[in-house]
Amino acid sequence: MAFTIKRGATRPTYVAQLLQNVGAPSTPNGEPIPDLDTAQEIRFAMRMNPLPDPESLLPDINDVMEVIDVDLAIVEYTWNNIDPQGGSGTANSEGNYDVEVWIVWAPGVIEVLPNDGYKVVTLKPSLGAV
Repeated sequence: MAFTIKRGATRPTYVAQLLQNVGAPSTPNGEPIPDLDTAQEIRFAMRMNPLPDPESLLPDINDVMEVIDVDLAIVEYTWNNIDPQGGSGTANSEGNYDVEVWIVWAPGVIEVLPNDGYKVVTLKPSLGAV
C-alpha cells in the first residue's frame, strides 16, 4: 500500500519498521534488524517512477532518517524536501515514487531495504502553498 502525502506538507512523517528476512516459516515478515544503534547513519531515498529522465538514476530525495525505536527497528523521515514551488533537488512532481532505506553500517558496508522491490510514496497536488 502506498504512503500518500500532498505537495508542501511536512506531516505525516514517513515511519517504517526495518525487517530482515530470516527465512523461517514462523517469521514470514522477518524480524527487526538488530543493533541499529551501531549504524553510522540511516538514509531515506526516494525516486520518481517512472523516471522522467532515464539517464538520471539519482534519487530525488536522499536524506537522513531518525531511529525512533531501536529494539523494534522503527525509523522515521520528517519531510523537508517536498517543495511546493517545485525547486530543484526535491520531490516536486506529483506522482509515484520508489522508496528505499539505506543503512550505512561502516564505510562501504551498506544494507538496502527492501532488498526486493520498493516501497511506494504517492505525492498529490495541494490547493496551494501555506
